[in-house]
Amino acid sequence: MSWKYSADKRGPKARAAKRAKKLKPGGVAMAGKTAITRRKASAPLRKLLDLGLLPAAQLTEMAAGPRPAPWTGATILDYGCGKGTDVEHLQSLGYNAVGWDPNHRDHHLHLTQNTYDVVLCTYVINCLKPEFEPEILEHIRMLLKPGGVAFITVRRDLPKGESFGRTYQRHVELDLPIITRVRKGFITYKLTKE
Repeated sequence: MSWKYSADKRGPKARAAKRAKKLKPGGVAMAGKTAITRRKASAPLRKLLDLGLLPAAQLTEMAAGPRPAPWTGATILDYGCGKGTDVEHLQSLGYNAVGWDPNHRDHHLHLTQNTYDVVLCTYVINCLKPEFEPEILEHIRMLLKPGGVAFITVRRDLPKGESFGRTYQRHVELDLPIITRVRKGFITYKLTKE
């Protein structure tokens, strides 16, 4: 049995151009095109938890128990959360987490300045055209409370430049401190708000 990539008889460049036209303004792919269904938390979130970068002190009262919790009620936003698996995982651990994604999840969530202690942005920047990168990073910084931190994870298994497979993806390198690096997997950068 043979599998065909597309019934379209045009060449790969013509098909790539057609897919590029399906991108929404702002460079965000159409709904349902980038998010995958996961059964467990993403590898970048598991790595952040393993490294203690989302410490237990940031848990809600329910999970913190009798211990003093100076960050009780701390808020975590998963920016571009896809179908929300990481949000659900964080909530199951007792974190006060919410997710926002314009294509998949609570896109009606009102995002306001200085609201979140932590913002996670996992595999989002790779799906955006380069010209929108500064705007997205500034929007994430704006959402953080003073002293807040964002963890921005990008894929590392992509060739340099842009590519069109199932969706638009591109190689990304940010001018931010690197927190974790998994060879041929991902890099997590740290963005802070003073």
